[in-house]
Amino acid sequence: MNPRRDFFILLAYSALALALTFPLISNFSTHVAGVETDAPTLAWNLWWVKYSIFNLRVSPLATDYLFYPVGIDLVAYTLTLFNGLLSLPIQFTTNLIAANNALVIFSLTLSAFGMYLLARDRLHRARLDERAALFAGALYGLGSYHLNYVALGRPELVANQWMPFYFFYLIRALESPRRALKSGAMAGLYLALTAWTEISLAAFLIVLTALYLGWRVYEMRRPPVEFSRVSPRSVLIFFAALAFVALIALAPLWLDIIADVDRFGDYWTLNAPRTPILSADLFGFFLPASINPLLGRLTQNLPFQTINYSFAGFIPLALTIWSVARFRAARAWGALAFIFALLMLGPALSIFGATTSLPMPFALAQQIPILKATRFPIRFNALFVMTLALAASYGAAELARRARETNRAKIFAAVAVIALFEQLALPLPLTDLRAPAVYEQFRDDPGDFAILELPLGWRSSVTVQGKLDPRAQFFQSAHLKRLLGGTTSRSPQFKFQYFNELPVLNSIVALETGQELDAARRGLDREAALEILRFFNIHHVIINRALTDPNVQAYVTEIFPLQEVFRDNERTLYRVTTALATRGQVDARADLARLNFDDGWGRAQLSSDNFGYRWATASDARMWLPLTRADYRISFLAQTPRYQQKISVRINGNALDPIVGEDSWNAQTLHVPSIFLRNGLNEVVFSTELAPLDSTRQDDYAIGGTGAQAPVDIAATGAGFNAGSFGEIFVAGRNVIENKRGYQLVAIDSQTGRVDRVGAGRCD
Repeated sequence: MNPRRDFFILLAYSALALALTFPLISNFSTHVAGVETDAPTLAWNLWWVKYSIFNLRVSPLATDYLFYPVGIDLVAYTLTLFNGLLSLPIQFTTNLIAANNALVIFSLTLSAFGMYLLARDRLHRARLDERAALFAGALYGLGSYHLNYVALGRPELVANQWMPFYFFYLIRALESPRRALKSGAMAGLYLALTAWTEISLAAFLIVLTALYLGWRVYEMRRPPVEFSRVSPRSVLIFFAALAFVALIALAPLWLDIIADVDRFGDYWTLNAPRTPILSADLFGFFLPASINPLLGRLTQNLPFQTINYSFAGFIPLALTIWSVARFRAARAWGALAFIFALLMLGPALSIFGATTSLPMPFALAQQIPILKATRFPIRFNALFVMTLALAASYGAAELARRARETNRAKIFAAVAVIALFEQLALPLPLTDLRAPAVYEQFRDDPGDFAILELPLGWRSSVTVQGKLDPRAQFFQSAHLKRLLGGTTSRSPQFKFQYFNELPVLNSIVALETGQELDAARRGLDREAALEILRFFNIHHVIINRALTDPNVQAYVTEIFPLQEVFRDNERTLYRVTTALATRGQVDARADLARLNFDDGWGRAQLSSDNFGYRWATASDARMWLPLTRADYRISFLAQTPRYQQKISVRINGNALDPIVGEDSWNAQTLHVPSIFLRNGLNEVVFSTELAPLDSTRQDDYAIGGTGAQAPVDIAATGAGFNAGSFGEIFVAGRNVIENKRGYQLVAIDSQTGRVDRVGAGRCD
């Protein structure tokens, strides 16, 4: 090991990363790398980590500054928490944009350096020229697939720099049993760093581990044996140490996932029907990136979308084939690269844009827990290029030896130049993220309030409800106010459904998607408009005139009491002119009551005394009340399945005196001191042990006109593309079907209410 040499290699990779991302270096503190579709929202991650920890002093793993007030879980969002922590020194000393760009360069550089160390170790063991590891590092860290993720504006997919380090220690543990404990601990650390950066990449490392371990066992059965025999004891020590370190380091992440899935169901695989779109095409492996300065002209108008992320280069492919043919040690890496290429092809083979009926290995991976949540086969390209680079480095080492011995250095240099050129993705697209002056008009206004920014929308991966300004979420870092809309990677459908069911907001979505509103609906919206403003505590409305439909602009200025206070060449700022008085009563059956209740409550019911009520369907049932900092007395009727059932109550996290329910409706009162409250929305949580309702329940459980009674609460909901594209069948408060196209059938035991079977019929 030569630290001085390694330091200069690290500097060389850094310089190459800056050169290959030109013109980012000349716009380092004003523009982010990539197109504006995803780049701004992912840069928002870094700000949120800093703001949540140092300003709000709350966990960065969740936020209600987006999707306000229901909020979103940021573990599912692709938070890149570790990157956020790494960015803190730069955020404090320069700005958020520079921090984002520095992390992109850091990821590219460290990916290349980690791959270099891994390849150097393999070449040293094979007694080949270790300098060929420089080629492997450049191919993995600075190759076409990485640069195209930079151009796409996906820094979380660029940040796979910890994967070569994990693989290094996995290999070392199997080759050096005495190092199994240390190697397992280090592998666990790098697995945790990978998961905290992008969780789907951690699932890929599990696949890599299984495949490589299987290959080692297979190779030991073939003479002559080139590998040391795998010791079962050392393997157990390695995995025990790996699991111990990873589980501790990832405890907050996994506990969050388990709690969220238990509450909302397995929503991590909801976009599985979109998997074929994000799979590689067979021809994509042989066609260069569409933004390659010369070769890209050949591929810009091809009929498949993933071409930029599967091309590894003709020189690396040729070197890999030569390496596999010549070196037995390279065959493991060539075989693994081939397997990962097959996985990239998705559930069915696509050839030049046409999907065939030939199933591929990813169809099996979709049935395996954890792996099926990866959803996007093309992202196996990280492992494909890593193993391909390892295999190609053997050929590069042999080519260098022959060039040196035959004095043909010019040929070797020409091959190196061609290899570099076919990887290029220049010039890099940039997105200007300098905050417009409009946000300065209210940034310093006192109070915790929300703004309504138009266009208004909610995005989850490939599903969009409404319409979004791609930069609006990032600009929250400038104004620091809450937003109703937002973008996330994965989200339970309730988060979309909540807003879709609200008057005014669903009208805005309808207008944004080209629909029309009749006079009756506009009249109802006028009646609800002030309540919408009051509930969300909206002080300002911002309209991006370039992106917002004129019908939406006219509608908003018609139903809301607004006064224009600022205008620039792109946006208009309005201030709400009417004082928003507090409403003193919530009618559980009214349309506007949807504002107050989260997913822990059932649908509105009507009692025999003609008042509305809702059953709590979760042990922690949350609701929101718009209040001011004053002393309150909150009165309501309550009923519990059991007599004398205790219910604890918290408001904004502060415990109030518990209440005791009865098996009939009885009046309850909560006395809330002003010190527990804030101006705006206040969160009230009712907690109790859930119990089944007996035959005396008041709800109507009749199934249509059949005369049959449902043994449990059953609810079916659904909506088309413009409203979120979801379908759900809830049995006893849990969604029991997959959200996919077709007919959904659920068989329930008529006595116990247990779900016996779930089926689906195809809809073409």
